[in-house]
Amino acid sequence: MSGSPPRIGFFGSIVRGLGAGLAAGIIWRLVELTVNYAFGGVIPMRQALVVLALDLAIAGVGGIVVGAVLGLVGRGGDVAAYALG
Repeated sequence: MSGSPPRIGFFGSIVRGLGAGLAAGIIWRLVELTVNYAFGGVIPMRQALVVLALDLAIAGVGGIVVGAVLGLVGRGGDVAAYALG
């Protein structure tokens, strides 16, 4: 074992980046909801869904960019790189 992560390819890196980005978007939305609730705010369902869609879209695009960059530099198999991306 050389300690290097397995090579997963460019497309695999983009898919991993998208997954990591969407997970980050969901976590961020949960943080927003918690803070809103803690300060007594109430967001109507329609606006809450719009904010969720924006969070997921921005995080997904960011994840794709990170995945593409990691795929190009050959670090697509390194899970820690997505977390730090």
